[in-house]
Amino acid sequence: MWQALTNFDLSPPMSWQTNPPTQAELSKFDDQRAAEVASLVDFWGTWCPVCVQEMPELKKIYAQYHEKDFEIIGLNYDENTNVMQQFLKQNDLPWPQEFVGRQSTKYLKDYSINFFPTIWLVDKKGIVRDIHGRVNMEAKLQKLLAE
Repeated sequence: MWQALTNFDLSPPMSWQTNPPTQAELSKFDDQRAAEVASLVDFWGTWCPVCVQEMPELKKIYAQYHEKDFEIIGLNYDENTNVMQQFLKQNDLPWPQEFVGRQSTKYLKDYSINFFPTIWLVDKKGIVRDIHGRVNMEAKLQKLLAE
């Protein structure tokens, strides 16, 4: 079920400042938060219809698994932070978000993010286990959390 990523290394390490303020970093071995929880990293924007359509499912998954050592981290690529903030408030999305910006290539070039939404699943060691996390997401999460 897992896509093999035996040599996948986040170099340079990903780190971001989220809103609400939560410092997070994903690297291959050294992030304390990643060592504690499995994560779903969501690259998204409100201009992306599929991204918006998937939010209720992500919200359901967050509610179901957050207390079981699971976190979602959103990386938002909207035109401005007000658009993101309004969407988060209207849809009551509780997980941390970083506003990256529509014109930014931050993360996109370094990690070959070519389409939206892109969802990664990251294990408790901070290793990206699946770069196609949208496919069979819940089954993959259940397996990831059982490890």
